[in-house]
Amino acid sequence: MTNSLNLNEIVFPQNLTEISKIKKYVENETGLQFDRIHIGSNFCSQYFITLANYFIQHPEIFDTDVPITLTIPVVSQKNLKEVKELIPKLIDIIGLIDEVTVNDLGMLNFLKDKYNLNLGRLFFKDSRDFRINEYTQQTVTPNFSVMLPEKDSISGVEMDNVTKSLNLDSFPEDKFISIHYPYTFQSTGNICKFASIDKPRELKFRPNSQCGLECRKVHDFYKELFGNKENIEENLTQIFRYGRTVYFLNDDVEYGSRKPDRLIYFPLKELANRNYEDFNTI
Repeated sequence: MTNSLNLNEIVFPQNLTEISKIKKYVENETGLQFDRIHIGSNFCSQYFITLANYFIQHPEIFDTDVPITLTIPVVSQKNLKEVKELIPKLIDIIGLIDEVTVNDLGMLNFLKDKYNLNLGRLFFKDSRDFRINEYTQQTVTPNFSVMLPEKDSISGVEMDNVTKSLNLDSFPEDKFISIHYPYTFQSTGNICKFASIDKPRELKFRPNSQCGLECRKVHDFYKELFGNKENIEENLTQIFRYGRTVYFLNDDVEYGSRKPDRLIYFPLKELANRNYEDFNTI
């Protein structure tokens, strides 16, 4: 089992420094060693476009020999042409990208036979609800049939820990499984609360609206008690709204005989709204 560093959604052009410094900082904070880095976005095409253009203009920040997975979100129609043009440019310029993760069938069909592809976490529609204690404590077998029509086009899948116990035994042995942790995405959508901060009232809460990446400056954090109120430690859940997406903490998961091949660590607590100038001292 290997560890990957998930920088999707969480690094921004306004304060981005060398990737090697970010990687080293998170390794020092967590005690983990990462042999892969994920860049891009699972959830927001506005973020993806802004970041991709910055990466193309500043390839020197990739001062590492660690392989990279490029993650592509579900792209809105107005952004589709631009994203399709950015993908090969990113791969050619950065030079370290050896995998591409896609999150919808359209992008899968567009890129298959061109790159080494993974199915992203948005392909898997398994129920996820931290508020229902009976659900989170049961063993869930993810529905892998979603990948079968295009199984010859992919190398693996990325998934979330939707409960405390996952049965991965039915997954094909010739494909690899990556699990996102310690945060599971609960829900996401095309309307971003934070993108509306500086907009006039009549333009707030529009799908896929242009933004200034306000998510780099603010997020919501809650601690909520669900289930048995006599066992507070077990049922107290951390909830983040970061960008378009709501996440909950779920870092203690059991698996059957089939284990994940890769764990993808999301450094939300380590990097959210941090001044990246701090990394210059590392």
